[in-house]
Amino acid sequence: MKRMRVMGFSANSDEQQQSEQESKIDYVRMALDAYFEGDTPGDDPYSQCVDFLSSKDIQEAISGMVVAPISVITEYMVEHGFKMKSVEGGRLVWIINCAQPEE
Repeated sequence: MKRMRVMGFSANSDEQQQSEQESKIDYVRMALDAYFEGDTPGDDPYSQCVDFLSSKDIQEAISGMVVAPISVITEYMVEHGFKMKSVEGGRLVWIINCAQPEE
């Protein structure tokens, strides 16, 4: 009689999967870091240099480099302290202070 070995039920399998996921490079976050380089979260929509971008706008802007789900972009923005604002028509956008040119 041939003995069958059950696969996938190791005590370390969950830890191993988590370790593998952590070691993968997160290209979406790399692209977002590069895209927002120098920009900061804004909370004053009347600031002199402010942008209003939706997660969809950001998705389209980085689409030449990575495929970024809206949920990942939204999570990134919240983690980095960006605030939302409702604009005309009820559309939600992020308030982003533009990078100030060095003098």
